Amino acid sequence: MGTDARNRPLVLMVVYDLFFRQKVEEGLLAAGYRVEAAMGPRKMREKIDRELPSCLVMDLEITSMDAVEAIRELKGDPATRDLPVIGYCSHVKLDLRSQALDAGCDRVAARSEISSRLDRLVGQFAGGPS
Repeated sequence: MGTDARNRPLVLMVVYDLFFRQKVEEGLLAAGYRVEAAMGPRKMREKIDRELPSCLVMDLEITSMDAVEAIRELKGDPATRDLPVIGYCSHVKLDLRSQALDAGCDRVAARSEISSRLDRLVGQFAGGPS
């Protein structure tokens, strides 16, 4: 892979589960993306302000923040309104799924879908690496 890593699309992951993050991160890296992680709202905002990612992947069940409110704030801010947000949660959390979509989340996926095909989901919203 002769391409400079800085030229790869950046995916920001807001996750708590480190084992799950590692698995997903490895898949995205293999697909040609750069990946950064944030475990709370302050770090998420710092990273977004430093460099607007191509896509944000958010654990909707994260305990360090209100994910739905964070999505609402991002989608209400002109600087981040167009940032694609892919949220994920347990497939049985139908209310949370609905709340996230109402807040502006572009796609809500089951955790199993994130672990098996996140690279394709990100590609749909952020384009693929060149």
